[in-house]
Amino acid sequence: MTTKVQLVRDASLAFQQKKYDECLKIISHDEHHESSLPCSEELGMDIKLGTIVGMCHYNNAVIQKEMAKELFDKALIQFDKVISQYREYENTVHQDQGNVKSIVENNIGLEVFISTTKVNYLAGLCHLYSNRYKDAIPYFSSAALMASTLQSNIGYVANKDHAKSFLKESPKYYLNRGICYNECKNNELAERDLVKYVALIETSDLSPDTQAPLLFVAFTSLASTKLNKNQQEDAIKYFNKAIDSFNVMEPDAQQVHFENCVKAKLKRATTLQKYISYHVYNCKEDANLMKVIESYRKMASDDLETARKYKRLEFYYLYQYVKMIVMFCKHVEGLIEKDELVPLYQDAADKLQECISIQPKNAKLYGDLALCKSKIGKEKLEEILDLYNKSFELTNGEPTDKVSKQKLARIYFERSVIYFKLSNTDKAKQDLDRAIRLNPYFSDAYYNRGFLLKDSEDDIEQTLDDLGATCEMNLEDTECAFLTAIILAKQENKEGSRSIVEEFIKFNPNDSNLKDLLLALNNEGSLDAFESLPKFRESHKKNKLWTPNRKTKPSLDRASIRNRVTSAKLDEQDTDDGYYCDPTFPAVSKSIYGTEDSDLPSELTWYRTWDLCFLREESQLFVDGTSNTDIMQGGIGDCWLLSAFSIVADYPDIMSKIILESKSDPDNGKYVFSIFGKEGPTEVVIDNRLPCFSDSGSLAFSRSGTSNEMWISLLEKAYAAYYGSYQALQSGYMRDALVSLTGGVPFTLDISVENKEEVWEILKTIKKKSTDPSSYCLMGCRSDKAPARTGIQTHHAYAILDCFDCPLEMTNGKRTRLVKLKNPWGYGGELESGDYSDDSKWWTKELRKYVGHESKIDGIFFLTLGALVKYYTQIQGVRIFDEEHWSIARFVDEFKQKPGHDLDDWGLDICSFSSHYVIHNTHEDNKLVIELSQKDTRFTRDQKEEFKCVAIYVFKYPESQFNGEESTRLATIGEENETVVQGIYDGCYSETSIETTLPVGHYVAIPAELYSKTPTEKLSLKIISRKPVTIVRLPVQ
Repeated sequence: MTTKVQLVRDASLAFQQKKYDECLKIISHDEHHESSLPCSEELGMDIKLGTIVGMCHYNNAVIQKEMAKELFDKALIQFDKVISQYREYENTVHQDQGNVKSIVENNIGLEVFISTTKVNYLAGLCHLYSNRYKDAIPYFSSAALMASTLQSNIGYVANKDHAKSFLKESPKYYLNRGICYNECKNNELAERDLVKYVALIETSDLSPDTQAPLLFVAFTSLASTKLNKNQQEDAIKYFNKAIDSFNVMEPDAQQVHFENCVKAKLKRATTLQKYISYHVYNCKEDANLMKVIESYRKMASDDLETARKYKRLEFYYLYQYVKMIVMFCKHVEGLIEKDELVPLYQDAADKLQECISIQPKNAKLYGDLALCKSKIGKEKLEEILDLYNKSFELTNGEPTDKVSKQKLARIYFERSVIYFKLSNTDKAKQDLDRAIRLNPYFSDAYYNRGFLLKDSEDDIEQTLDDLGATCEMNLEDTECAFLTAIILAKQENKEGSRSIVEEFIKFNPNDSNLKDLLLALNNEGSLDAFESLPKFRESHKKNKLWTPNRKTKPSLDRASIRNRVTSAKLDEQDTDDGYYCDPTFPAVSKSIYGTEDSDLPSELTWYRTWDLCFLREESQLFVDGTSNTDIMQGGIGDCWLLSAFSIVADYPDIMSKIILESKSDPDNGKYVFSIFGKEGPTEVVIDNRLPCFSDSGSLAFSRSGTSNEMWISLLEKAYAAYYGSYQALQSGYMRDALVSLTGGVPFTLDISVENKEEVWEILKTIKKKSTDPSSYCLMGCRSDKAPARTGIQTHHAYAILDCFDCPLEMTNGKRTRLVKLKNPWGYGGELESGDYSDDSKWWTKELRKYVGHESKIDGIFFLTLGALVKYYTQIQGVRIFDEEHWSIARFVDEFKQKPGHDLDDWGLDICSFSSHYVIHNTHEDNKLVIELSQKDTRFTRDQKEEFKCVAIYVFKYPESQFNGEESTRLATIGEENETVVQGIYDGCYSETSIETTLPVGHYVAIPAELYSKTPTEKLSLKIISRKPVTIVRLPVQ
């Protein structure tokens, strides 16, 4: 029989001696006396014992790999028990769970705190090593939060040296959480943690030898994060840093990390290949890029050779090596001397021979070898032809699971070149026919077939069809335009010839051959000297401007080559590409930047939705309907608008009134939307051309989280067209956006801790199945006071999606009210730590399911009601009234010019300059809502107009004056005109509203304007009542 204190000592000694099984026996077999220790110290001892047991299981799992999963699970059971005991310890030591000072200011408490932090970290590792990355994240987050809390209380700890020594280990919490986020594809959070880890290591007092292995792991993970985000250049940078870190490691450390270094080199090689394939087309205009690509090719070759040397998958790395060399050489022909490319082709041919020795029945290897030998130029053409024939023999001339249609089309093209060199034009044409059948967008195949047929009068129509298709696919193919123009001129179609040359000079203004040809055409000169310039193509290149996502095949219009907007630079001149083009919002720079100074991205171009180069599937208006998870904000500060999109996206009945599918014509690029203006809904018709970055082709502004879904981008464009430019969408109020989407009545509620219950009452009116369908609210919020540590963005609009009063059985008997929010960015800007953050310990499986919580990067997160009123400043929203249950009357009006100042007589001032609306109410307790809207100054942003300071008043109207349409206006406000409701003068928003309940009687509503030198134009007044009322408008005389 031992005391619990002695038991801890004995178990700790066995653990330190790495006698883990013996340690477990000591703890499990010993029967100790009841302790006389205080309750908190007793719990502290239990936590220490539980920690030791869990660590024994953990270390055994690391040693006994065959039983790792079972032992990790045993460790987790113990670790979770320790974490639960720590919460009990917290409550025992102090009532306020946020006060860590009272725990760490004594040695026992400090040790308990540190042990629990370690336990959270080790529990995270148990999940990580078991490939349960999502489950690991909350434990790493708890460890990181506890370490941060300890650091902030370092001045109060009982043993500073011990605490500081322990905190040196805390950076790895961020590393491992970042690795887990990587595996879960939560790229933004992964990058945040990994960058923080690197900064902590690089600024630590660790020696360079110690830092190198740690940085190697972090840089490799950061490279993977960048790959997940398709940021190749950044990925290459981090792979380089990782491998540089490996190179400066001590030999023992290199041996440990060698396998991972080989993997990193292989990933770098693959990334370099992708980078080269994406950017090699631009080498012609950029000599420095050519040097970069050549250095990347050599680096990738070295990496693949390393992988081949140390990995067993020899064929894979050999063939990757070959593909990279061939791809590089094909795309730099003409930029590098042929003699410099021959050794590269020879190297590829040698490697292909090795590949064939491994896989002798792989058809594509023979086609690649034939191509390489043809480029080397030493083999007889017949021998090269035999290699191509061998390739077709193995495939029977048809695509297989290993040889795609595109690959087979290329092999047919390459064999046609050999036939052409052997002067067998018939067989060359047959192969080109097959290539085009397999790949209808093979521009070089169209060109070569047109070239073969150009001298045949019988085939002149086919020739022009083929050349026209090539020109349309690639507006930089000046050789094809040149040949087409010559053929048309020989057919006495000088006008058509001149038209094509002029069109292509627009896109290729420095092409001297085109300029000389145009001069000859204009001067009616001889074209004989030009006829020998176009050549039969021996190589094919991927089209730079064409993508197979275009919704139709080439038009084959031989009379003229259409100048497609998808290839046009952003210009002041709009173009017609044969589809619907919005005449009021053309594809020009003014539609993006307006006439103001703009901070929007430059170097933009316009693409049709079906031509977006990043698409892998056909673009669609919707993919599985609309949802708040679709929305991702782009390069405009229009969070006010995108948050409103998020709010309405989950309601099909609302969306069907906004996106008018029945009036749209997607096949013609035409879409119709409905936006509520001051006089009711307005139809906005747009085309499907969207602003994109010129270099990458990606959307410049908002987009969907599903890449081929277009409704968000098109709806944003509809608003840009409605207001005149994308620049006009910069900054605004969410309530204005919700009004324009729904036609609802706006409201604003300033929030704080003091009016928490009022906030909850308004949140409960959010539309859901249980809400009264005749009247409900949609809303969002903004913060001007959230501390940076929370992760919440200040001066930014968030959508409020839902609220939940959670069942007590899911929250340990404690009332918990949760609010579901969304950041329109689609990522980040969320609550990063604390109760009910994504990684919070308070989430249970049942509660997640009840509120629909998923821990992923989508901008959606949850706050308690207390956190909402603590961190946010204001709720903005609209109240929707169903016209089947409410009477709604709309009026358009304006104020009369004032004398330049407000009158001394307040009543006279109120009554003299606007219409009076007399209301005859015959129903008791009739709910009345009145909305007053001003002209939206977003239409006139260049004038920097401010909203006028306006309000609405409702007064009692004398019974004696009411005479239907013959009623008279009030001259002033007297004692008999009791004020029923007085609106607050508001110059911040375009709309203001009042709400009241009316007894039976007569009333007058009067819009009022304060301190205005010029009258407000086009007021819109909406009078809504639960039961019908009679309204008489009495205009200004």
